[in-house]
Amino acid sequence: MSISGDFWGGETNQFHPLLYENTTAIETPKTNADGSTFHISHGMADQAIKWLDNWKGLRDNPFFMYYTPGAVHAPIQVPEEWRDKYKGQFDEGWHVYREQLLERQKKLGLVSEDAEMVEWPEVIPEWDSFSEEGKKYLARQMEVNAAFLEHVDYHIGRVISHLEEMGELDNTMIVYLTADNGNTAEGTPTGTFSELLFQNGFPPLTMDQQLEKLEKFGGLDAWGGPHLANHYSVAWAYASSTPYQWTKQIASHFGGTMSATAIRYPKAINARGEWRRQFQNITDLVPTILEVTGVPAPDYVNGQKREPYPGKSLTYAWNDPDAKTNHPTQYFEMSGFMGLYHEGWTLCGKPYRIPWSVDSEAMANFDPLNTEWELYNIEEDPIQQVNLADQYPEKVKELEQLFWQEAEKYNVYPVGGSMGRMLQPESNPQKAAKRHWELTPNVYRVPEFAGPEIKSTNYEINAYITADKNTEGVIYAVGEHIGGQALFIKDGKLRYSYSTLGLYWHDFDGDVKIPYGDIKITLKHTMKEPKLNGPSTVEFFINDEKVGEMDIKATVYFAYTGHETFDIGRDEGMPVNEEYAERDKFIFTPGQLHKVVFDIKNPE
Repeated sequence: MSISGDFWGGETNQFHPLLYENTTAIETPKTNADGSTFHISHGMADQAIKWLDNWKGLRDNPFFMYYTPGAVHAPIQVPEEWRDKYKGQFDEGWHVYREQLLERQKKLGLVSEDAEMVEWPEVIPEWDSFSEEGKKYLARQMEVNAAFLEHVDYHIGRVISHLEEMGELDNTMIVYLTADNGNTAEGTPTGTFSELLFQNGFPPLTMDQQLEKLEKFGGLDAWGGPHLANHYSVAWAYASSTPYQWTKQIASHFGGTMSATAIRYPKAINARGEWRRQFQNITDLVPTILEVTGVPAPDYVNGQKREPYPGKSLTYAWNDPDAKTNHPTQYFEMSGFMGLYHEGWTLCGKPYRIPWSVDSEAMANFDPLNTEWELYNIEEDPIQQVNLADQYPEKVKELEQLFWQEAEKYNVYPVGGSMGRMLQPESNPQKAAKRHWELTPNVYRVPEFAGPEIKSTNYEINAYITADKNTEGVIYAVGEHIGGQALFIKDGKLRYSYSTLGLYWHDFDGDVKIPYGDIKITLKHTMKEPKLNGPSTVEFFINDEKVGEMDIKATVYFAYTGHETFDIGRDEGMPVNEEYAERDKFIFTPGQLHKVVFDIKNPE
């Protein structure tokens, strides 16, 4: 038996996730099982415990649980009562934190006693380069991040404790991965109140700009709450990658790929609290589970012939700390960042750009065939501190050739191909979708990229309504107040709101009263400049008569959010405009919204 429950979108709001049970959308609870305000880390534990009790009471066959919380992915959000748990502990900054972290790692035996700190990159700010006000803001980022991590760990602990209470803990193999990559540097040097500004190509905000925006959204007290899409500074990410170099995205270096993993299975593991230092990869987990459970690998999955598993079972080293790794070779590649592990050596492509900037010039000049390689002997230098490329040029050539062989073997070509959407926005599959859409209020909770392309492009929207004095509600909505737009009727008037990822807020309240009877409301969106995130004009019409217009300072070209949806006749999840937040989904008056027609005018 297996449990399947999830939330839509990697960057989901932790207080207002859009939830699914198997493939069925379910309502997000208002509270956790104990009556506290709902949070997905807490709610997942509640649901897992409930499911385990059901399994124990009704079935005798084994279970498989794939438990994947949102922590500590951005937005970094944690219940209010947890946010001050680490208050003051990061006031001395990331350099001091880094030193403390390395010392703790030495005491734990994670690194050798003579391990030294890797150099701090010049592109990442020094702690003392910020004002006192800026430092308070930066320290708060890490306080909340630490609380977020402990919060999710606490609730996972509840599930493990429940297994023990059921008498099933020692009969269960637990594999605990702390991440799927290194700490992310997408929060920009100053951190950010709105994480998708980076993904949409907006330049990083200065400290003064961040503080100004933060104040508008509630100041430091709002950091970590439901109304910000906050992320911590690049510098905290790099410091948290200690002892390694670099961060998420940088697949060439261990700071981008290495994550702590723990395995507990007393039936087969005699060792307790020991380290295993053999090189392994995430692909080794499936073979491990299949071997331990005795389940044969399927030949076909959902009608598709299964590709051979590239990994090897981990069991060989469970009770033999000196065993030689059974995973001698592993390539790494992500958006053009390349690396290779092979028999105690790592070949690392020198990063061609910083990972917190969508630098079109750097990406356009990316040439994988002319990569500047670094070389490290992991047997002697597991932290990747001493670059040996100049000393062993033949080893560099040997490993480079092996990287290209592995890239071909595992269908990595074209290397850097995932940059296509950033380099060529018109390659966005949503833009290639149909241009004419006729949608009714039965269409809602649609993933943003599966709906009409209403971003940095020209489009016209026509809503057909039968109105009376009671008419109100959302005509359509996509996203939420930190990024999104909504056309709605409130207090008998036509309203429209557009949030440029919280950076700019645009609201039309032109005192336009809605006439009664059968009417057509039209919105025409026209780009002033044909560019990403360019400015635009929005015109409003009722029965083809113009009733108002407004300017949008900057549009959103890629994504309004990483978790919200496109809805007709309602606003699922968090509202675009807080004015109707108390009206829940602000569902349009039943029977009065007949259809909404979207016509995308360009690209032609």
